[in-house]
Amino acid sequence: MDVRRDFLDVRDVVRAYRLLIEEGAAGRLGEAGVMVNVASGRSVAIRSIIQRLCSMAGCEPRISIDESLVRADDPPEIRGDASLLGRLTEWAPRIPLDQTLADVLEEASAELRHQREGELKIRAGEDDESHS
Repeated sequence: MDVRRDFLDVRDVVRAYRLLIEEGAAGRLGEAGVMVNVASGRSVAIRSIIQRLCSMAGCEPRISIDESLVRADDPPEIRGDASLLGRLTEWAPRIPLDQTLADVLEEASAELRHQREGELKIRAGEDDESHS
């Protein structure tokens, strides 16, 4: 839970890909096959992500670790360097991590509400049929 990873909003990733495609199509990327990282350049502890999401959801996390799933050779930190991407396209991440997490939580909550509404409609339909 305390390993640190580089998180990036998928909307920023898509914008980076679009800019790379546009620059490539215009012949401004230089040599073919150049490797470009798309990353935030910042690492965040997985535990922090859980705590932030739970705080936004108004719940207290109870974190437990299944040691059988922990990889002994897992690097404590993975962080990308997107400086080449910035030089080639002037790209930089725009969406803060907390906004990404809030949007993910809202989407998940909306999906859960939708599923519950569907279940209630199904139950109501079953009840109506049983009274016929």
